[in-house]
Amino acid sequence: MIITQEKRKTLWHLSLHLLAIAVKKLYPQAKLGNGQVTDEGFFYDFDNLTIKTSDLTLIQDEMKKLIDEGINCENILLSVQQALDFFCNEPYKLQILERIEKTEKISLCSIGDFYDICSQNHSDKCSNLIAVKLLSIGGAYWMGNPKNQMLTRISGIAFENQEALGEFIAYSELLKKHDHRVIGKQLELFSFHPQAPGSVFWHENGLILRNLIVSYWRKVHRKNGFREISTPILLDSSLWKQSGHWELYKESMYTTQIEEKEYAIKPMSCPGSILYYLEKNRSYRDLPLKVAELGLVHRNELSGTLRGLMRVRQFTQDDAHIFVCPNQLSEQIQQVIKMSVDMIGEFGFKNFSFAVSVRSPEKMAKYLGDDADWDKAEAALKSSLEALNYTYCISEGEAKFYGPSIDIMINDCLGRKWQCSTLQLDFNLPQRFELEYTDAHGEKQTPFMLHRTLLGSLERFIGILLEHTKGQLPLWLSPVQVAVMPISSKYSEYGCTIFRMLEEKAVRAVLIDSEESLSKRIRQTVLLKIPYIVVLGEREVSNSVISVRKADEDESCVYNLQEFIDYIKKVERYRI
Repeated sequence: MIITQEKRKTLWHLSLHLLAIAVKKLYPQAKLGNGQVTDEGFFYDFDNLTIKTSDLTLIQDEMKKLIDEGINCENILLSVQQALDFFCNEPYKLQILERIEKTEKISLCSIGDFYDICSQNHSDKCSNLIAVKLLSIGGAYWMGNPKNQMLTRISGIAFENQEALGEFIAYSELLKKHDHRVIGKQLELFSFHPQAPGSVFWHENGLILRNLIVSYWRKVHRKNGFREISTPILLDSSLWKQSGHWELYKESMYTTQIEEKEYAIKPMSCPGSILYYLEKNRSYRDLPLKVAELGLVHRNELSGTLRGLMRVRQFTQDDAHIFVCPNQLSEQIQQVIKMSVDMIGEFGFKNFSFAVSVRSPEKMAKYLGDDADWDKAEAALKSSLEALNYTYCISEGEAKFYGPSIDIMINDCLGRKWQCSTLQLDFNLPQRFELEYTDAHGEKQTPFMLHRTLLGSLERFIGILLEHTKGQLPLWLSPVQVAVMPISSKYSEYGCTIFRMLEEKAVRAVLIDSEESLSKRIRQTVLLKIPYIVVLGEREVSNSVISVRKADEDESCVYNLQEFIDYIKKVERYRI
């Protein structure tokens, strides 16, 4: 029997109810929060519950007993008042019910003598559920609001058979080996500290990697006609009110008062680029105007969502804004798509997929602008992808409040999809800020504005890159490219000479000259993911050559030093 992801999520939904039943049986004092299915499994939040990781096995065993006994789920309908009476000892359920109109009916999930507020259909006996595994204990604020009580979150996964669970466990172990947080510590790239949650402390090697990516980014943007600018981090609240962010994005912004005026630390660079556009009168001859910025931005992410480089509060976004005439729109959209695919491809990502994020009919109030403009913008994005012969899917409801977008996903070596590049078509901000250009007939017109990132957050992209390569970065991105190792102290002087010559030619090298055995030093170098090892002994000194081996290979080759340097610089010159 083939189990689709949709059916598997049905199993996960059932499992979160079973988790709640098991916890209440084992810990009657616990209070029910809420459960949810995610793309990775399920979780349930509880109050008044203090447990250790070792207790998960006990809860898991109780869930297995329920499965073995047979599960019969059904839905019942109650009035709000009946539900309030029913859950009188569950304060968090009462909070949910108090938000509902008293005239409505409440759907409950019934499993034996357990009931939970749930609108999903439970007519199926869910006999496919066999294998459950609880994964972790964490903390989460009630309703995701840091002003609310911190609850205990238990997360898990469930499958239709033990074989599928075994495959998941094996995959999870593989993920741990690719975890960028482990790799970052191993390679001494970055760290995090509780004194600055969600902010990266870049170490020397990590900053080298970051700067190499920035150098390549700058080269690509110069080649494609972008002007690089830098705009302030702190901007007056009036600017954010005019842009619409204050109304629709304020909860994710950091604000402060200075001399009785309110300011916001920018969560994005768009308004700054608009002020740059407004610096002087623009003509159609000035368009397209391509403005790029490596903007330092801050977003108020909840502490429970922070995860290494993948989700931070302070990050650098490789932003760009392109101001265009209507007749330039299609060409510029296509150029951005090509630029994105080419640039990210140089980092070793070759599989791409595309999605067009559009409005949701159920949430029309969240979007700025009129329907006619939205229709034109969505059509322009779709037609541009079609002109390049790219297939795409529609992501309904995923559009930003100011316009639709093209999202470009990449596949990593583990088959996971990541969104890095995005292109958003915005007709709202040019109107709100009264942007103008003079057309060929001397008439004033309003330009279109394209928001664009290629790598997205530099921090997140580096995290994705580390997990994709398992830390074995390509030569041009390796913080240390060559490890120089004299076999013994007898050859240290020659080792120092080779090391200095490499440094003079801007080859990133390290001299590993210690009393430890050569084999141990080589093992250390392999752990540090340094691409090349130069081993120096009697033969090399006598012939003024070097023996070079790749870190992951046993065989070495003899080189003239200049030949080796030329090879490394050729690889770098191609990109930087």
